[in-house]
Amino acid sequence: MIHSHKKAITKPVIAIIAIIIIIAVVAVAAYMLFKPAPERNYFKIGVILELTGELSRGGYTCKRGYDLWAKVVNDKGGIVIDGKQYKVELVYYDAKSDPAEGAKAAEKAIADGVDFLFGPYSSAVCLGTIPVIDKYGVPYFCGSPESHLIPGKKSPWTFQFLVTTKETPIPLIDFISKLPVKTVAIIGADDAFSKSLAESFKAECERKGLQVVFYEIYPVGSADLSPLITKIKALNPDVFINAGHPSNHVIAMRNSKELSFNPKAMVFHWGVDTADFIGQLGKDSNYAIGVTMWSPKAAWKDPVFNSPSDFLNLFKEVYGREPDYSEVSTAVTGVFVQKLLEIKKLTPPFNNEKREALRKAAEETKVETVLGPIGFSTEEAHWHVNIELAKLLVVIQVQNEKPVPLSPQAVKEGELVFPKPPWK
Repeated sequence: MIHSHKKAITKPVIAIIAIIIIIAVVAVAAYMLFKPAPERNYFKIGVILELTGELSRGGYTCKRGYDLWAKVVNDKGGIVIDGKQYKVELVYYDAKSDPAEGAKAAEKAIADGVDFLFGPYSSAVCLGTIPVIDKYGVPYFCGSPESHLIPGKKSPWTFQFLVTTKETPIPLIDFISKLPVKTVAIIGADDAFSKSLAESFKAECERKGLQVVFYEIYPVGSADLSPLITKIKALNPDVFINAGHPSNHVIAMRNSKELSFNPKAMVFHWGVDTADFIGQLGKDSNYAIGVTMWSPKAAWKDPVFNSPSDFLNLFKEVYGREPDYSEVSTAVTGVFVQKLLEIKKLTPPFNNEKREALRKAAEETKVETVLGPIGFSTEEAHWHVNIELAKLLVVIQVQNEKPVPLSPQAVKEGELVFPKPPWK
């Protein structure tokens, strides 16, 4: 008779083995999550942009600004820290003009080990990505979004380089309210930027004593605004305002001409100085009124681009035309971050400690650029907004297919054409 001397594995032993396996799995997972980034001698910057979809024109507007900064830095050999040069690599992730896709793009960028992030064109995508940014604790420098909803999130990691939609209508409506006008019609696209801008236009018009006779938000992607403009034409307002993107403005102008709607003033905020607006409309772009956040004749000193006039000439040399303010603001986003890296001597690759140091430096540092001074408020109403820019807004009107600064007096280059001449 054969007897087996093998002992059965007891339940306590099984439990111990299971615990060991669990600990091993957790340890491996933790290592994969927190393992040191591989050594490299360049900054790896993730850029979340709308490269496809309805907002892709805006996405490529921002790309030109970010790319120009990277080109200038790399042509000089890179960012100099402690005598060593570090080039920059911009890695683009397509947000597909959708907030949810933007969040996925941010997740992918962080998983790819970027040092920090540059932000999108649109406020909607920016708002969609903030939860991901805050979850992982990655500095997020947004050169274009303007919605006042962004500072309301009070993200520790998100920095907004342009003033918000609460501030930008103020000088524009102040300028308009001094004209012989009484009634205003306002429409806006149903996205985070445009809708908040339309709301701010309405509030500012009412504050200035102008009567808002029509107010409506239209669906994103509307290819025909003629039903709205037909209603507005019947009310005969003195001023027409469209809160949206250049593509929305082009449609509004074309529909207005088709319907012979010709108010005394047509106001569009951002976009009337862009190649998209003027290039598509030609002479029909004339007399549109808007606002810009930079002047090429200002006397700012910039550590990368030297002066606004030098930036203007460089941009024209590279891209064959003049920049709009979003192209300027995204370029100086790079300038600002570059100065922080130099001041704090932060070298790649980044870990959590370096990301925190960069975030803290962004709150504490001011840098003069071709756009003006860049510095971020920590007041609740303007959380991480470059609020200094509110003092520098310029009212413009398209004349002879070129933007002409009208106000403030320091940058004025022409007189307002008012009332708007008939369509030709």
